[in-house]
Amino acid sequence: MCCFSRPVLGVSHTSIFARHLKPGWQGLIYSMQVNAKEPVAMVLPLPVTPGLGEGGLRFVDLSGYAGLFMDMDRLFPPPPASRSRSLNAVDAMPQTLKVQTVGSFVASYAPTRADMARLDPKFRLPEAAWKALPKVYERYGFAVFQLRAGDHNVHPMALEFASATPDTLFFPTVHVHDGKVHPAAEFDHTLYCQTAGGPPL
Repeated sequence: MCCFSRPVLGVSHTSIFARHLKPGWQGLIYSMQVNAKEPVAMVLPLPVTPGLGEGGLRFVDLSGYAGLFMDMDRLFPPPPASRSRSLNAVDAMPQTLKVQTVGSFVASYAPTRADMARLDPKFRLPEAAWKALPKVYERYGFAVFQLRAGDHNVHPMALEFASATPDTLFFPTVHVHDGKVHPAAEFDHTLYCQTAGGPPL
């Protein structure tokens, strides 16, 4: 999934890793190559347990392990290429969201859709994109990573969150690359998961 606050020239080599960490919590690691004319934010909608505020998600600094997905690639044969279909105005809130430095970028967590109004406007999704997304995203929390301009690989972005759907693993795969939600999109993602026993997913 790549939801960007501004149009980007290209996104490729996306890899996502997901696993359960402890009861009710999921880990997620995301890496990609992005080309943008200006600084942009990537927004990850996540099914975070409601009511936990900013304590429902924690960022993890993986800047010291930029080659994590290269190591994972060595463990798995590449799957065949595939294609995938992708899937209200809010009053401003008084306080800005907490901004954290996580490796080479800064990140914020918006516990609700309304909290997105607490971000700098250039790092918010366009209102037209919100209206086109499925209504389920109105109940999600949102991890926001601010990325610099230019064509570069992004080191793995990692987080853990209290999952509202603890019996499933969530992979963010919806696309918003040009401010619009399209009915179909090229799918250039490699997905990994690790299970730790328990009931089948």
